[in-house]
Formats: sequence, structure tokens, C-alpha cells
Amino acid sequence: MREVFAIALMASVTAGCGAGAKEGKDCEYALDCNDGLVCVAYGESAGTCNLDCSASADECGAEASCSGVGTVGIDVCQDSDKVVTEDNPAEGEDDIPYIPCLDDAECRELGGGSRMVCGEWMGMRQCTLSCESEEQCSVVPGIDFFTCLEDEGKTSRDICAPDMSCFTDPMACMDLGTEFPDFPGF
Repeated sequence: MREVFAIALMASVTAGCGAGAKEGKDCEYALDCNDGLVCVAYGESAGTCNLDCSASADECGAEASCSGVGTVGIDVCQDSDKVVTEDNPAEGEDDIPYIPCLDDAECRELGGGSRMVCGEWMGMRQCTLSCESEEQCSVVPGIDFFTCLEDEGKTSRDICAPDMSCFTDPMACMDLGTEFPDFPGF
């Protein structure tokens, strides 16, 4: 059971949710969407307004699932073919969803507290967390798909960004010996 949960959690941390991405309009930045929607992008493609399902996973419907985008703790619905699973692994940064942004204030408006910033990683500006140590980027105990790196857009600080080594060996980024909380149905 722990292995199944760990794989499901890996998918949620690295990829996000299920369907609903086509329901929203195209967007360029986090706050381009109407209330209840969040802009989510992949790679250098345009973003799409996705349903914020942070309040209720049921918001996504039967063809979708709901989980977080990166380190920011915001849950959204996405197309099922975008969900990273053991059978559909992320192959690179173009498979990692992120919330595009203009500035720190825009990201903080989404929630997440004072550590929420608009950082730049691999040329893409995205909402993430600022960090001073690697441990601050571990979103879920036992699963560490993020690393603390220099913000390319503001080199005076570090941000949590995807750890590229996890793409080549995702199991190395998971500690299956970690005691996970009990979840109904597992």
C-alpha cells in the first residue's frame, strides 16, 4: 500500500491533477483567470485557466483528479493525459506544471504566505517558495522532488525548483520507509 501511495503522491507533487484544463481560457500569468481558476502552464506553451480544487477534490468531476502544482500548495484540475504516473512519467521540464507569474505580489495573492515568490527557473517565471535550505523544499515527508537553487531572475535569493535528477531516477527521490499518514481507501 505504501508503494501505491508513494507513486500517487509523486504524481501529485510533480504533475498536478486531472481534467478541466480546456474549460478555462488561455492565460499568461497567475491572476489572468477569473475567481476560482488558476493559470497553469507547461514548458514555454501558453497557460490555461484551470479550476482551483483546493477546497474540494470533487470539483474536478469523474474524469479528473485534484492535487498540488509544484511547491505552492495550490490544487488544480488538469487533463488526465497530463497526470504523471508510473505509466506516464515526466520526461523533462515540459511535463511539469507551473503557475506563471509577473511578480511576488501576484503569487502571494494566491496564498502560501510570505515565502511565496515569483522565481525564475530555466528561463520560466513561476510561483514557488523561497528557500534558505534544501529541507524547505521538501513538500511531502519522504518525497523530495524539489531542490533549493538560485533564482535566475533575482540572484540575491534561492527558490524551490524541480530536481532534474528525479526525472532519471524518481525512486531515488522517494523514501518508501517514511511513515505516511492514514488516508481513507488506502
